[in-house]
Amino acid sequence: MKIGIIATYHDMVITAEKLRQRPNVQFMISEATYDHGVQEAERMRREGADVIISRGATLHYIEEQCDVPTVSCAYGVTDLIYALQIAKEYSRHIGVITYAPIPIEEQVVADLFQARLTFVSGYDNPQRNLRCVMEMKESGIDVVVGGGVTVQMAQLNGMKSVLIATRPETLENAVDEAIHMVDIIQRDKLELEEISQIIRYASESILLTDLSGSILMANRGAEELLDEFSEGHRVKSLWELPQLEVLADQVRTGRAYKSELVSAGDTVLLCSQYPILISGHLMGVALFLQHASKIQKLERNIRTRLYKKPGPRYTLDSFIGESEGIRKCRQMAQTYAGYDSTVLIIGESGTGKEIMAQSIHNLSPRRSEPFLAVNCNAIESTLLDSELFGYTEGAFTGAKKRGKAGLFELAHRGTIFLDEIGSVSKNLQSKLLRVIQEKEVWRIGSDSPIPVDVRILAATNSDLCLKVQRGEFRLDLFYRLCVLDLRLPPLRDRTDDIPLLLEYFCGAYGLDPAAIPASIVREMMEYEWPGNVRELQNFVERLSLLYPNLQAEDIWRSCLTTGRRIYGGGAEGGGQLSIRRGTLQEMTDQVILKLYEEYGHNKSALADALGVSRVTVWNRLSKLLGETDPEKT
Repeated sequence: MKIGIIATYHDMVITAEKLRQRPNVQFMISEATYDHGVQEAERMRREGADVIISRGATLHYIEEQCDVPTVSCAYGVTDLIYALQIAKEYSRHIGVITYAPIPIEEQVVADLFQARLTFVSGYDNPQRNLRCVMEMKESGIDVVVGGGVTVQMAQLNGMKSVLIATRPETLENAVDEAIHMVDIIQRDKLELEEISQIIRYASESILLTDLSGSILMANRGAEELLDEFSEGHRVKSLWELPQLEVLADQVRTGRAYKSELVSAGDTVLLCSQYPILISGHLMGVALFLQHASKIQKLERNIRTRLYKKPGPRYTLDSFIGESEGIRKCRQMAQTYAGYDSTVLIIGESGTGKEIMAQSIHNLSPRRSEPFLAVNCNAIESTLLDSELFGYTEGAFTGAKKRGKAGLFELAHRGTIFLDEIGSVSKNLQSKLLRVIQEKEVWRIGSDSPIPVDVRILAATNSDLCLKVQRGEFRLDLFYRLCVLDLRLPPLRDRTDDIPLLLEYFCGAYGLDPAAIPASIVREMMEYEWPGNVRELQNFVERLSLLYPNLQAEDIWRSCLTTGRRIYGGGAEGGGQLSIRRGTLQEMTDQVILKLYEEYGHNKSALADALGVSRVTVWNRLSKLLGETDPEKT
C-alpha cells in the first residue's frame, strides 16, 4: 500500500517522516502548495500512490485536478486554540485566515481568549490569500494566524504570524483513514472486477445504458450482438441502429420487464430490462438480451441430455436383401425421408418396422436431433399418457417433484416413433390428433400448452382399416398418420433374400455359413415364416450357441415345432393349413394330423381346439397312427 503526503509547510514534513515506521505502508512525502502540490500529487499517482493526504486549499486544488483518492488532515478546533494561545502573547488584536470556516462560533473563541478576533475564510488561490493578509494589515491587525501559505505571506509583509499546525495525532488519524479508504477501494475494485468478469463472460448479452439510450457498458456477447446489427461499426447509442429502436423506446420508460420477445429486424430477441437506481434516482437500465434461436438450441441440448439414450443406429443398409419388395421399400424410404409428413409403416411382427423408422430418421434433415421410440402396446394406457405428454408436479399421487417432460417434449426438433399404434386407447388417440394438428402438448395437470416440433412415424401389424370400421380407431387420426404409408413385405414373400440374411446373421454371430446344409436352406425357402426375419435370426442365434453339439437339422426341426406351436401353423394373422386335395374324409384326416403335430402331440389341447372330447380325439388318432394305448395328456 502506498500513501502520498503533501505537506504545506516544512514542520509537517518532519511530522510525516515519523510515520515511516508504519508496517505494510510505503509513504511518499513532499512539501508543496497549490499548483506545485497538484504536480506532486500527479507524480505520486504515476508512481503508484493509492491515496493522497493534504490540507486546505492545496488539497482543494488536488481534488479538482487529479484523479486520485484524497484524505484531508485539516486542522481542528484544538489546533486553532494552540495557535491562538501563542498569538495572544503578541497582541490582543488577532486575525485568523482559514481555507474552511472554523467548526466553532467565533464569539465563543473571542470570549475564551478575551481578545479582539477577526475571522476570514474561503480563499481558494494564492492571490486571494494575499489580499486577505493585506486587508488585515491595513485594518491594524498586529498578528495573523493561519496555514503555511498565510504565514509566509504575512512574514513577507512584515507582520507577525502563527501557524495553525497539524498535530501528529491529526496526521496519524488521517493516515488511519487513508488506510481504511484504500482497503475499501481495493475490496470494491476486486468485487467490481469479479462482477465485470461475470458480466463479460455471461451467456446473455448485457448492455448498460442511460435513459437516452447511450451505451455505458457492453459485455462480450453484447458487443457481438451490436456488431451483428451494425456490420462491425462502433455503436454508442441504441438509436444508431434502426433494428434496436424498439429497445431504445423501452429504455426511455425505465420500466422493468422480463423475458419479452422483441423483433429486431429479422432477428427475434428474448429481452429483459431492469432499472438502475443510484441513491433512489433512476439513472439508466440494464438490458439482458438473447437470441431466440440460441435459446431454442440450448433447449434442444437440455432435452437431449435429459433423455440419455443412444441415437438411432440403423440405416437402409440394415435391410438385407435384394428382392423387388425390399428394393421398392428402400426407394420409398429415401423419398419419404426428405419430407416432414407422418409415415405409417405397415408390416407383420419381425419385418423390421423400427429399423425402417430409424432409417428414415437417419436420412432426414432431423438426423442430428433426437429419435425416440415407444411401443404403445407395451405400456398400460394411463402410464402411456404420462410417458408421451409428461406431467406437472402434484398432477397425481407419486408424481415426481418438479414434474416430468414427456417423450414429445424430449423429441423436440427430432422424430418420435410410435410402434403398435393400433393398440392406443380412444382417449390417447384424441390427444395424438391434437399434437399432430396443433403441434403442442399439454402435460397432465398443466393449464398451458407446450409447443413442439416433432415428426411422427407410426407402425402397426394390425389392420387399422378394419379397426376404423369397428369404431376402435379414429378415422381422422388414421388419415393424419397415413399421409405416407410404407408396407414391409413378410419374409415368405421374399424368400430369395433368405440366403443373404443367413450369411448376414452367421457373420453377426460368428457362425460358419457352411454349418447350414443346402437342404435346410431349401426347406427354409418353402417355409411360411410366421415370425419373419426375427424368427430366422432366432434360428441362427440358437445354432451359433449349440453347434457342433447339435446339427443344423436338429435345431431346424426344433425351431419348426416351436414356431408351429406359437403361430398355429400359418403366417401371422393367416391361420391357414396346407393340405392335399382328396375326399372329404382324407382332407379331414390331414387336418387332424397337422393340428396334432402343431399342438405338440397334445391330445387335450387338440380336443379343446376342435371342441370335442379327448376320447373322440384318441379314437380317431389311434386309427390314423395305429396306436393301441391312449396317451395320458
